[in-house]
Amino acid sequence: MNSTRLAYLLIAINMLAFFYGMYYYGDQLAETAPALWLLVVDCPLQALLFAAVIFLAASGKGSDLLTAFTAAGSLKYGLWTMFVILFHGDYFLVGSLALGYSLIFLAHVGQFLEGLFLSGIKEMSAGTAIAILLLYLFNDYSDYIWGTHPLIPDRALGTVAAVTIGLSFLSVAFVYLAGRMGLDAFGWIKELKGVREMIRK
Repeated sequence: MNSTRLAYLLIAINMLAFFYGMYYYGDQLAETAPALWLLVVDCPLQALLFAAVIFLAASGKGSDLLTAFTAAGSLKYGLWTMFVILFHGDYFLVGSLALGYSLIFLAHVGQFLEGLFLSGIKEMSAGTAIAILLLYLFNDYSDYIWGTHPLIPDRALGTVAAVTIGLSFLSVAFVYLAGRMGLDAFGWIKELKGVREMIRK
């Protein structure tokens, strides 16, 4: 498979993830003011943004800011979802929920890997990193003050909030440092290297 076909396959996969994610959040969105919807659908939004990064790059209209924002968010929310499923494994990984959330866990391993893939493509300024961090911290504020976080068990919500905030700092810092070092975690895969070069242009 050449790089162009792989790029469009990644777009298709992430669009499917976006639509499934919107379906998953359907009940919560129905009870949330529309003005807050973008603060609810964290993971589906990252899938949509990843598809947008690839599509814009393939169209010759790539955005360094969007790439960096999506890299940090994919790392953060991929890790967050894996953490929450394991942390509340006695809820998510038992009985009738176990299979579905095992698949969701694997999907978010993929989201994390997408963030890793986007990291290091281009260097971003410290100012850009701070702006991206503030946006994700605002989302954290919304999640745990306004209650826009995904529907999860209330037990130890403070711990989950602390992990969420920590992931905001760690994810943005990683993308910033990856850019300075020129990290290419998947450089050994020829087709993915071609997609990265497409984004880099």
